[in-house]
Amino acid sequence: MAQDIAFIDKVKQMLLMKAENSKDVSYEFLKDIYQNESMQILLEKHRKKSLDKVMQDFSEAQKKGWIRQDLKLSFILYTLNDLQKKVLDKELIAMYSNSTEMIMELTNFFFYGILPPKTHEI
Repeated sequence: MAQDIAFIDKVKQMLLMKAENSKDVSYEFLKDIYQNESMQILLEKHRKKSLDKVMQDFSEAQKKGWIRQDLKLSFILYTLNDLQKKVLDKELIAMYSNSTEMIMELTNFFFYGILPPKTHEI
């Protein structure tokens, strides 16, 4: 996020990084991590730190007009937390052949919604 490039390019790089980091992650591994109490504590600590930084970046992006001005940052945070819960949703998991596909679908949906590129302006 500190790079001197367009915000959309930063988002694309984040998506590519997320895809690369999740490509070999199985559902079983995700389940084990999210159901292990010790791992939960460690994950929550790192998630909080990461989310704080992401929210700072989003706030700055919003000030610069790269994110809609009318969008509440608290809504973004709520949605990010909700997406994390969906990673263990058995019904959602069943829709995908692997966890990377599901994670990328959730991530792309968060950033781009349902509209095709260049149609998001009303």
